[in-house]
Amino acid sequence: MLDLRIQQHFIDSADLHYQVAEALAKPVDSAVQAVLACVTGGGKVLTAGMGASSAMAQYLALLLVGGFERARPGLAAMALASDGLMATAWPEGGALARQVRALGQTGEVLVLLLADGEEGALVEAGPAAHHRAMTAPSHPRQHGGPSRTHATA
Repeated sequence: MLDLRIQQHFIDSADLHYQVAEALAKPVDSAVQAVLACVTGGGKVLTAGMGASSAMAQYLALLLVGGFERARPGLAAMALASDGLMATAWPEGGALARQVRALGQTGEVLVLLLADGEEGALVEAGPAAHHRAMTAPSHPRQHGGPSRTHATA
């Protein structure tokens, strides 16, 4: 009985991948192109998320620095801190936005990993990237529409 339930989870997962493939192919391609342009131009990739997405942001930075699928020189990447200490360091919030303004440079990339597109601290980081003339590819669900890219100046 349990094996049928497990099989159904695999089937549902494959179905979900099939459903989103068309919608996510172009935004993912745009994000990959932005990251490639950034790192081949000597820039770095900043990653950020909240909660479980923070762990994914750290993992993405680890893969960029440490290699993915094969040994290669590390790429410049850093996961921004979203822990309790950083989140409460300023009374008005905006810890991730402050980190973007302090660490981000023109032409670099900010990858925001959002669970539902409404995480305030992450949403605030986008305009900070815009202010620094960084590229910040958006998730298609963010802002309820197709993928958008914040400022490349």
